[in-house]
Amino acid sequence: MLEMFEYDFIINAFLAGIIIATLASVSGSFIVLRRYAMLTETLAHVALVGVAIGMVTGQNPIWVAVLVSVLSAWLIEYLRSYLGLYSDSILAIFLSGSLALAVIIISVAGSFNTSLFSYLFGSILSVTNEDLIVMLVFGSLAMAVLI
Repeated sequence: MLEMFEYDFIINAFLAGIIIATLASVSGSFIVLRRYAMLTETLAHVALVGVAIGMVTGQNPIWVAVLVSVLSAWLIEYLRSYLGLYSDSILAIFLSGSLALAVIIISVAGSFNTSLFSYLFGSILSVTNEDLIVMLVFGSLAMAVLI
């Protein structure tokens, strides 16, 4: 059974799983305590908008999704903190609105194809060494902020 670890893609998948499991378990309690349990679902839908924009403009969809997600997270926090809006209502608006916007962008561009579905569902077995480095860098930054 241990012979599966002879393959690099299995080792990368295993390491990616460990990194994500560690980050998710540590940050999850903070997210729930701040009543942002729906934030992850909202940012997943917002990231779909970034993937759609990236595919339409010919940019790297992953980095566009990260940029759009970070900007949206900042906007959500701004609306909650400075305008005094309830976080649940902001998250619900962003969740449904971003999914609708992503479907519109993809439909207008005519880009419903297999590459979109690979970004949506992905595969942990396709994690590269570069992906692991990005996960380690941003994961370390996130852990440092949490600590």
